[in-house]
Amino acid sequence: MSVHPFDWQGLAWGGLALAVVGHWLARELGLVDTGDLALLLPLVLIVAGLVGVTVSVLRPRRPRTTPDPSPTTTPEEHR
Repeated sequence: MSVHPFDWQGLAWGGLALAVVGHWLARELGLVDTGDLALLLPLVLIVAGLVGVTVSVLRPRRPRTTPDPSPTTTPEEHR
């Protein structure tokens, strides 16, 4: 089984979709009223933004690789 890289962007959009559906469900069940939306939705977006900034700052940087200046073929091979 091969290991695939983790997709943070997919996690962020999935979390946002889950928050929207969760809020809709809470409103339908009467757990949250419309006035709470003015505080709840911005709070979810701020937390998601902070998580995104934290992940981007803590992500390990790959060292830049410079191309090898030496040619891969010798002049004799071009004849």
